[in-house]
Amino acid sequence: DVTKSPGWASVVLRLGLLCLIPIFGVVVMYGYLFSWARDIAWNVHRPLPRKIFANEDGSLYKRGFFIFVVALVFSLVPELVNLFIGMSAGFSFGGTALYGSYVPAIFGSMIWLAGNSASVALSFLAALFFWVGAMRVSLYGTLSSGFQVQKIWAMMKHDFIGLLRIVGMAILIAVAMVLALFFALICGGLIWLMSSGSSTSMVAAALIVLLSAAFLALLLFAYVLQNALVFRALGYWIRQFDVSLWNGQDDPMPFERNDMQYSNNVSAYQGFAAQCAPTS
Repeated sequence: DVTKSPGWASVVLRLGLLCLIPIFGVVVMYGYLFSWARDIAWNVHRPLPRKIFANEDGSLYKRGFFIFVVALVFSLVPELVNLFIGMSAGFSFGGTALYGSYVPAIFGSMIWLAGNSASVALSFLAALFFWVGAMRVSLYGTLSSGFQVQKIWAMMKHDFIGLLRIVGMAILIAVAMVLALFFALICGGLIWLMSSGSSTSMVAAALIVLLSAAFLALLLFAYVLQNALVFRALGYWIRQFDVSLWNGQDDPMPFERNDMQYSNNVSAYQGFAAQCAPTS
């Protein structure tokens, strides 16, 4: 979907450069990409819009800002847990110096190891909650729909394997970005070593500046491309929930209504069977 869009590389690069503007750039990127993900959730196939600020439905900035807030809140939860764990471990290590005993240090190490493991798992869940919550915001157009944890969790449980596939795609792109960073650093170091102490040092410095600028553009390009792929995949993932049958954000979703109907049918059958059962 991304690469078949006309001028997709230019759109992705412009979005990446726009992200250099604090907050505003990310808000526009979220509003633009989640609008595109919203289309495919409604089963509307169209390429990436050529104009970033077109704002065709009039909700570009509102949608982007709401999703930015959802991302900020869900990202703060693991950080607060890390802060609490660090303070608890610090008090334990401080007890070692105060009382001269290794027991508090051992206890602090256990807290630190267990806390880090829990923090990694919490960060993973926070990312998933943000993804699904952001899609709900893009579809309902309300900020509160992105924080309906019970609804989000029900959707995640309905097709967790599909979300894991999207996670795998995001990890592959992140690995590619790290490799590109490593390659750029090696190239910059080689250029500097080959030209140090010579008359071409100024030329090498200019080359390094150009290489750094090109790498920054490449990094921003890869960042937006990763988001475009992930958010578009989320749109496909949401499409299975029959968006056209959704009601209010607090109402049961189609799969929940089907489960409730199935449960009612089973209960009615069990009650009928109990009435027809022979009595001793």
